Amino acid sequence: MNISSQGIRKGTKTKKYRKFPLFSLPKLIELLKSIKPENCDPESPVFTSLTGKLINAHTFNADVWKGCKRHGKQVDGIVTKLAKEGKISHYRPQYQTRHTFITQQVAAGKSSTTIARWVGNSASIIEKLWVPPQADYFQYQDNG
Repeated sequence: MNISSQGIRKGTKTKKYRKFPLFSLPKLIELLKSIKPENCDPESPVFTSLTGKLINAHTFNADVWKGCKRHGKQVDGIVTKLAKEGKISHYRPQYQTRHTFITQQVAAGKSSTTIARWVGNSASIIEKLWVPPQADYFQYQDNG
């Protein structure tokens, strides 16, 4: 758990902190640079609530990700809207983002050791759960 001037931030499940490399994600770098305040405090969260405070995970998932009712009218969340617009194949719950990221990295040919370091798993877990058997791998690459 990390306590800052902004309040209490939840730590990782494994209690280990890791750096996440952004160099391979130019669109994310561009987005982060575009929203960075001129005089930002390195302790400040990157994304905040509308009131400038830490985002409540439950509220974010219910209101922003999925959608909610406001004044009796259904307001679609970001992912619900993307699914309706056909930009993604179907609605995906927030907890699937990690799985999707790992799957994309495997398909891109990243090593299981590298992916494991990024996401806080062991290489053997990445290989067991995400890397297809060798015979299926080439088909996976062709269809991915």
